[in-house]
Parts: sequence; structure tokens; C-alpha cells
Amino acid sequence: MSYQLGIDFGTTFTAAAVRRAEGPGETEAVPLGGRDGVPSVLHLARDERVTVGEAAAGLAGIDPTRVVRGLKRRVGDPEPVMLGGHPWSAEELSARVLRWVVDRVAEREGEAPARIALAHPATWSANTLERLAAALAGHDLGVTFVAEPRAAAHAVAAGTAPGDALAVFDVGGGRSDAAVLRRGASGDGFAVLGVP
Repeated sequence: MSYQLGIDFGTTFTAAAVRRAEGPGETEAVPLGGRDGVPSVLHLARDERVTVGEAAAGLAGIDPTRVVRGLKRRVGDPEPVMLGGHPWSAEELSARVLRWVVDRVAEREGEAPARIALAHPATWSANTLERLAAALAGHDLGVTFVAEPRAAAHAVAAGTAPGDALAVFDVGGGRSDAAVLRRGASGDGFAVLGVP
């Protein structure tokens, strides 16, 4: 059964949800690592094998120079992330985390998703998104980028009318964001009017 995958790559936790093409069309959170979200922690072994989540956090005491947290804060930063004494772009490491998520969901669902949407901070520039898209393409991942406030607004869209404005506050474990959005005149989408 075909499905769409939505990923929220957070500073401290990463979560995923699927929406199946058939059935009631409801969105369902996907357990990653035994819970809805998995810690946004990556361990990159010498052979470039990837470990994500609590297992990666557990390796910090054994192999601390190969563990990184808070990658989302570094996406778009030209300064490399040092892992095991080698420089890596935050986009490449983030793509590896996201590939891990897609693979876990595909294992659970029995097939790859038909489409992938990735929520991102509304403040990320076009250049940042291009760099991340290129890294994702290197891991055979094509995604549709959706600003986090727009994704949140769609979750509450049933309570809004065309032209309504709403404020979205995203209080995360590593950062907080706010944005003001307006629902389109036709009622089919939201435009970000402003971010701090």
C-alpha cells in the first residue's frame, strides 16, 4: 500500500509519520527506536556505518570523537563538523540520519515511501535548502521541503477560514521558533508572513 512520509528532523529528537493513500487518510506516527521520536544523535564508525538515536548516544562514552548531536543547528554552516578527526558537512551527516529514518520506516511498511516531506525552520535560506537537497540526493533521497510553521498550520487547518492569520510557536528541545501565517484566499495553503 502506497504511503507518504513526513519527517521532523529536530535539534534533539527526530520524528516520522506516514499517511497511506488508501483508507481514511489519517496520519500515523511511526515508532523510531521504540518511541515516536528518536534522539537526533549520530555515530559514524570508521567504516562509515551509521548508528542513530539512543544507541548512538550510548557510543559517546566509548567513541566520543565519532558522535555528534544538534546537527540541525549546523545545517547551512560552511564550517565542517569534525568526526573521528575528519571534516564532514552538517548536510552530509544530516542526510545520513534522514536516510536511516527512511530505511526504518520502509522496513516497517514493507516498501519505500511514494513521497517524502521534510519539515525545516522557516529561517533556512534557499542556499541552505539547496545544500541539504544535494546531500540527500547523494543518498537517493528526494524530498519536498516544508517550513515547520506551514506544517504545523496544516495540522490545525480545519479550524481556520480563508484569509485567517495564525501564530505558530514551536518550542523544541534545542530551539524555539515563532511565525505568523495567513491562510490563502482559496483556503488551500498557508503563507508565512513573518518570522523573528
